[in-house]
Amino acid sequence: MRMRLKRQSVFFQKALTIDPKNGVVFYNLANVYYNQQRYQEAIKLYQQALQTEIEQVDCNYMIGMAFNQLESFKLALPYLMTAAELDKDKDAEVQFQYGLVLCQLEMFNEAITQLKHVLTIDKNHVDARYNLGLALFMKNEDIDEAITHFKEAVTIDPKHLLSQHALKTFTKMKEEE
Repeated sequence: MRMRLKRQSVFFQKALTIDPKNGVVFYNLANVYYNQQRYQEAIKLYQQALQTEIEQVDCNYMIGMAFNQLESFKLALPYLMTAAELDKDKDAEVQFQYGLVLCQLEMFNEAITQLKHVLTIDKNHVDARYNLGLALFMKNEDIDEAITHFKEAVTIDPKHLLSQHALKTFTKMKEEE
């Protein structure tokens, strides 16, 4: 895998010397760097790609995801928001990642709205269901509401460990009330 990524990196770097304004090359090289966990370098290349006619949703999404990997959620927010707003195909993962960064930033009202939107696109999106339970609890401190969403998440995917753990934890919290 590493050798393949290295060869791809060399290929795209050479392509940039031939056509230094080619947004697709910037984007593809950024993807290589992202996959090598070279997030800062990837962000710079994605930003250069954005200056061209490159697909805006994907590029904004990847910049947001790179910032997420760096745990720079405030920096990720505008890119993921832009990707979600431009997303005409209603890609559940694009929409979900925007909702997730809203949760990370404790913007629970907006996160709840966004995660509910994800579930209108894909009612079986287990991560959206799980995070909706968490966001609702953080906003309202309603254990029953959270448990309902965790149960639904476990029904969707019985192997979803986060939902299983949350269901056990919140059920125990409810018993101790």
